[in-house]
Amino acid sequence: MNPRQRPHRILVCDDEASARRGIIRALGRDRFSFVECATGVECLGALKRGAVDLVLLDLRMPDMDGRTTLDRIAEMPQSPPVVMVTADSQLRTAIEAVRAGATDFLAKPFEIDELRWVVERALEHRRLRQENRRLEDEVQRLGGLDDLLGSSSGMEALREMIDTVAPNRASVLVLGETGTGKELVAKGIHARSEVRAGPFVPLNC
Repeated sequence: MNPRQRPHRILVCDDEASARRGIIRALGRDRFSFVECATGVECLGALKRGAVDLVLLDLRMPDMDGRTTLDRIAEMPQSPPVVMVTADSQLRTAIEAVRAGATDFLAKPFEIDELRWVVERALEHRRLRQENRRLEDEVQRLGGLDDLLGSSSGMEALREMIDTVAPNRASVLVLGETGTGKELVAKGIHARSEVRAGPFVPLNC
């Protein structure tokens, strides 16, 4: 890990203190920071108080089981990945939890290497999800200009003109024959304007 980066923050939720301590000891406080919870209610409260990078969630707990807690976590904006931890006898339930949105599951008793591998895979899943979100935002920001194909001097001049007029509040009249891409130009201007968060509504007149 880059020394300038903060360590990943992992929330360990299990009603057995010894199980929580075992997971933390296996993963290492020198590599991660941890939040401990004994119930689903405590888990949800901790997530509301501060962001975490990963949740290790026991399936069978008092007051709110892991599956219900998972459903509540999934409703949160930008919810963290969740790894369900379960006994062998509950393996089918764990698989159902993965189908319901958990990133992965661990069946007790598990090996330390298996725990570390699942955690690293879940954190990589989180990184890829964040990268996808960033790329989607970038595509949205670029708007319709990606649809303006061509690398001729005329197309480059058109792209520069769009970049020039888009930040202004003045109305823009786009002229051209049918099929020349007037709507794509208008879409590109909208995508770079101050009102890009609003809808782009083309009207065929």
